[in-house]
Amino acid sequence: MRQAPPWRRWVPTSRQIRFAIQSKVAKIFPAVAKRYNFFPAVLPWDMKNSFLVESLHETSKAKLGDQDLRFIKTHGNIETMTFPDKIVRQGNATIDVYRFRNCAILGKSGETVLLDGPYNLHRPGQNTARFGKLRRRKIDGPVLNLLGYHKGHKHYYNFLATDLDEQLAFFERQTKREAVTALVREDISSIQRSIYTYLERKYKFLRIEEVGPNERIEADICYTIKSRNGSRFRSPQTEQGGDRISTAYKAAYNIKPCKTPWRKVYVARDDAKIRRIQNEQDLWQRLEPLGFERIIPGTMSHAEQVRLFDEAKVIVGAHGAGLTNLLFTQEGGQVVELFPANYVQSSYLWMSRLKQHHYTPVICGKSQAHQHFQVSENDIASVLDALREVNVFEHPDAIRSPASVPLPA
Repeated sequence: MRQAPPWRRWVPTSRQIRFAIQSKVAKIFPAVAKRYNFFPAVLPWDMKNSFLVESLHETSKAKLGDQDLRFIKTHGNIETMTFPDKIVRQGNATIDVYRFRNCAILGKSGETVLLDGPYNLHRPGQNTARFGKLRRRKIDGPVLNLLGYHKGHKHYYNFLATDLDEQLAFFERQTKREAVTALVREDISSIQRSIYTYLERKYKFLRIEEVGPNERIEADICYTIKSRNGSRFRSPQTEQGGDRISTAYKAAYNIKPCKTPWRKVYVARDDAKIRRIQNEQDLWQRLEPLGFERIIPGTMSHAEQVRLFDEAKVIVGAHGAGLTNLLFTQEGGQVVELFPANYVQSSYLWMSRLKQHHYTPVICGKSQAHQHFQVSENDIASVLDALREVNVFEHPDAIRSPASVPLPA
């Protein structure tokens, strides 16, 4: 999560200025705003609840331990800034399903608009909401808006860990109701396309329809899904959610879980623009003799990633989206995650707890430009000591490292 520097945050961006001006124009000339697809009014919360048709609640069995909480409070600067009062120990998810009538779905922003208001279901995004002509297209029957945001809808972690679970839960329960057309963006990633193609084959009631940025879809009935949870750092929120995601992708790629995971995997970030280990070779030359494979997830097909992580027993890597593949691992492995000291959060700690993995965080030096950082000899020692600690090797004495250093509390 990159943010503007403090000195820059108080200066409005050009998009924020544009949004403020257009919002005032919409208040003065509502007919013009409606004609050009700008809907600033938000549906009141008490009215929204009248459209709720179902809520699904799940709670995780996994909980963060006292040592986990101490680690987050001490080192988790990203998380403590977001939730300064409370670090959530357990996953809790409530998935709400709403059914609205007489709606427009805007391709440019992904917004759902109730035309009888008109009301926007959510507060318009300052970066995406703006005046513009859109080509109208009517779709018969109920639709499900999965357009998401205009930008960022292909982010690997966000899609798999936060978005996909609620969609899969909806489709599982939709078999009891009517057929539905799911609206997705025309530029979805191959990873998204693979799962939607599979779901369309699996569920006879489901049809996937792509929507362009210059389109306005009009439908008599529109479903929307909204998840409520205690923390976005607990994603997926439950073991059931993680299993839904893993099972669906393995079925989509016709991958049968291996009987006994065995691979030792080092997740490199050669294809990433940020958060690389600058002196990675110093770490790799200690891992390679131990039988580790060095992988770059972005250079592999997604099916290859899913199969490899299903077979993985030990995983070492810097914090980043590649570790989202922990979702596809089997229970009881080991994860060692490296962080720059000034960018620490607990997303993959939580995934490891859901999978009952032995998890070790290693805090390295502070990051520099583009969040790149270096590992010291002591950091490497911490990695090797963690591997020795759970005795995952046939000959643990073969792991040689400098004097043991204490792991973060």
